[in-house]
Amino acid sequence: MGALPGRGGPDGAGTPAVGGDGTEEPGGRVPELIGELAAAARSPIVAGYAWHPGVAGVVRSGTEARQLAELAVRLDRPPGAYRLDDLVLEYALSRDPAAMDRLAAVLAPLETQGTDLVESLEVYVRCQLDRRRAAAALHVHPNTLDYRMKRVRAFTGLDMSTASGITMIGAGLLARRIARGARERG
Repeated sequence: MGALPGRGGPDGAGTPAVGGDGTEEPGGRVPELIGELAAAARSPIVAGYAWHPGVAGVVRSGTEARQLAELAVRLDRPPGAYRLDDLVLEYALSRDPAAMDRLAAVLAPLETQGTDLVESLEVYVRCQLDRRRAAAALHVHPNTLDYRMKRVRAFTGLDMSTASGITMIGAGLLARRIARGARERG
């Protein structure tokens, strides 16, 4: 299990250990243990955890746990314990920089249009495509949001009324968040 204390404390990373004989996955207790560690440290902790059996699985588990913790921080996830199942799409995408760059580029035409379109798109997706809720969050009329989404389609060629359009836009937004988090963390 890898952990980043307090969102990447002064030492960069800590590595709490969960005991066991290596024959049984300790995953059920990890979130509880991370909560107890955070309470004792009086500091939020973002941790990744993984389990692969046997001696050979120790290194693989440690590497995967560290990568998950770093990814959770880059994505601005709240403090807690993250396993691969929690971040599987994000993890897979972050493993292939070329694919991540291509997906982020899907939304590149919006960059030249100011921040309104990208922000509106992010909020719309975060609100599960609920136009009224997204419009309220943006403090605009729902018709204004509709107009912005039509502009997104015009500039990207992606239709949010199709499954493939939604998938590409969601993946593009995710790739942008991963890349932005990596840049911000240095």
